[in-house]
Amino acid sequence: MSVVAEVCRRKAHWSVVAILLGLFFPALRTQALASAAPDGAAVMVDAHAEIAAVLYAASATQAALAKSADDRLWKQKDRIKLLAAELQAGVTRHRAEMIAAQESFVAELAQRDREYAAQIAVFRTAVSDIASTPDGAKALERFNAGDEVGAIAILDKLRATNESMRQARAKLEDAADARRIARLALEAKTRGKLTTAAVILRFEEVVQLDPGVFSDWLELDRLYQDAGRLLDARNAVDSLASAADKPATGSRRSKECRASVHPVARAHQLWRGCTPSGGSRDRREILC
Repeated sequence: MSVVAEVCRRKAHWSVVAILLGLFFPALRTQALASAAPDGAAVMVDAHAEIAAVLYAASATQAALAKSADDRLWKQKDRIKLLAAELQAGVTRHRAEMIAAQESFVAELAQRDREYAAQIAVFRTAVSDIASTPDGAKALERFNAGDEVGAIAILDKLRATNESMRQARAKLEDAADARRIARLALEAKTRGKLTTAAVILRFEEVVQLDPGVFSDWLELDRLYQDAGRLLDARNAVDSLASAADKPATGSRRSKECRASVHPVARAHQLWRGCTPSGGSRDRREILC
């Protein structure tokens, strides 16, 4: 037998072995794929399956079943119990069947019990919203696995995080509104209709809400100088340089604007750092 023929024979042999392993040992195949995954790789949660499981196991579902005398539902429950035991043992080939059986069970029970239908509809909306994010789906998976307290703790943390994000977003939106009004107030000051002190209050509110915009500090510095508040002007310059040093975020235009103003901020700060060595103290020396 030639070398080429021998190589082909061995390839065919191992191909058959691989196919047999895939057909008759699906759990082994799944384990092999999992072990081949990179360390720390995220495991995706089947949100659809977790929703079906939590609705089926819901106390409302079990209470409605206890009132039912339908033998078909009880047999279906026994089948789901058997499929769940297989899945827990690592046999995953009937996973899709179990999910479909759970959904069918809940739907059929809802058709027979109007009170249950109303209860499970509300619960379905809640768990579907939870499972709509990857973190929420993982929490629901833990809930279904029996760690109800741990799952609720995760969801509480997610809620707190989301609330903080909403507050931060609302604060920035409020700052944007205040900034637009402050700019208009600055124009009113130029026209002699508002005092410098009134406009300072508006820009102080803006930088309190969103201290990361250098143009606000630049305007505040100028206003402080006009009002003779030189120490406050110096502090505004320091904040101006700090804002210019922050990583650029947002649109391309805002990044380009930040890049162009950064040298101006530095020059402004350096100019403020100039202090005459002797003689009477001028404005720059007071600021330093």
